[in-house]
Amino acid sequence: MFSNSLNHLRANTQEFSDQSVIYYLRKIRNCAVKSLWCELITYPKPGLVSLVDPGSHQDMDARTFFASIISLRHYFFRIANLAMKGANFELLRTTGLEAEARMLIATHQINTHRGAIFNLGMLAAAAGYRYLHVNSPLSLGEIVVQTWGKELTAHRRKENSHGARVASIYQVGGAIEEVISGYSSVYQL
Repeated sequence: MFSNSLNHLRANTQEFSDQSVIYYLRKIRNCAVKSLWCELITYPKPGLVSLVDPGSHQDMDARTFFASIISLRHYFFRIANLAMKGANFELLRTTGLEAEARMLIATHQINTHRGAIFNLGMLAAAAGYRYLHVNSPLSLGEIVVQTWGKELTAHRRKENSHGARVASIYQVGGAIEEVISGYSSVYQL
């Protein structure tokens, strides 16, 4: 059902090259980037980086976040476009890892948005997928679960990641669990 070949996806680019698709993909990108910007400018928020102060972070500030946000702008367009063309989770994951590498270069190896790359990336992918399924009654979270849920369930986070440490210390789920739940903390308040 989903392609695992970049060549196959690139061959189908012609099908999606009209201006309405480009506009839709840019809108997805702009929403994702705006959400990161809004997170940065929100103040006060306990312990988190803002334009006012770095919160509890010694290694990053607003400039670091700005550099990170700029480095990610093409990622959201690209992941939505890949999903629109039927990409499987492995291709989306590879695209996310490439975005993470660009972020780390832009921030001098500081992890500012790894969680956003995963969470917002999957939502952007779902929004891209929705373009072809405009009549679907599913939320973006439900699209993620229905479309990539099995692959996400098999996916494991890095053992030494910040998310893995927090999940272990506080006995809570992390980013993967949130996505697999269909973003229950968003849709089931």
